[in-house]
Amino acid sequence: MNYMKDMLAEAGKMFARPAVSKNVGGFPRGKMFFRPQPFWQVLRDDHIASGGIEFKMGLDDGVNYAKLKTKVEIEPDSSFAKSCAKVVSDGNGKGDAEAISSVLRELVASNNIPEIMSIFQSCYVTREAASASVCEACKLDHTEALVFLLEAGCSPTSKLSGKTALHFAVESGSEESAILLVSSWLTPEEIMMPNSNDLNIFQIMENLDMGPMMRQIKKAMEPHDNPDSQA
Repeated sequence: MNYMKDMLAEAGKMFARPAVSKNVGGFPRGKMFFRPQPFWQVLRDDHIASGGIEFKMGLDDGVNYAKLKTKVEIEPDSSFAKSCAKVVSDGNGKGDAEAISSVLRELVASNNIPEIMSIFQSCYVTREAASASVCEACKLDHTEALVFLLEAGCSPTSKLSGKTALHFAVESGSEESAILLVSSWLTPEEIMMPNSNDLNIFQIMENLDMGPMMRQIKKAMEPHDNPDSQA
């Protein structure tokens, strides 16, 4: 009898499902919680969907779509749908920031604005989850992606490895991104924030012999120095 139990136990081990790697909090690693909207969205392979949702498969493309169960159907390319591409508060995150961060960084690196918008619409993207992507956009001088991220509510002071987005822009010579941040999104105090080596952007540019870029950034800062000039 014991022999049979041992045999069954060994068989159970052979056919057991492999353990799924999970993040802190028990969320499956590499998966993103689907954020339903009152319009059809692509249901990605790395999405996890909950209840209260209806599904369909595109007859032309074979793609899976999902949306909230509502009587009113909104067009996916409507102004309302586009307005839903915003960050959520940190308290509304779903424990999938690591997966979202990885996907967003890849999309920002390829400057794929439609797909970036789709992630903000279909996932619970917090500022924390998007911080590395803001830094990536600055590093690569992808200003279109940077503008989208900032308008979606991402932090202009996003940090990665002890550096702000502005530090990444300056160090990589991404002049357009640096000027965009300095002229429209950052306060003087935020502009002068030091990096992990206690260097501000002007000390960094001086060390890298970036005189022309330094002059352009100082020019972009003039409205901060003379608030009346913005009138």
